[in-house]
Amino acid sequence: LFRVPALAGPGRAEERVPHVAHAALAQLPPDFRAAIVLREFHDMSYADIAEIMEMTPQAIKSLLSRASTFEKPE
Repeated sequence: LFRVPALAGPGRAEERVPHVAHAALAQLPPDFRAAIVLREFHDMSYADIAEIMEMTPQAIKSLLSRASTFEKPE
């Protein structure tokens, strides 16, 4: 499964979350990353994301589902 780096380290957890989120997103393939950023950070609909990424809304739903279980090859 997709691994999020631990929040251990100096400083408060609230200050580390953006760095952890950035590190986690950086592990994803570009299409997964783009769909997640548009959906979660820009609050876009599946239809809007589909238009931007030139896919169908159903394909975006599938892409986001696969992104949520992505395992980075070792």
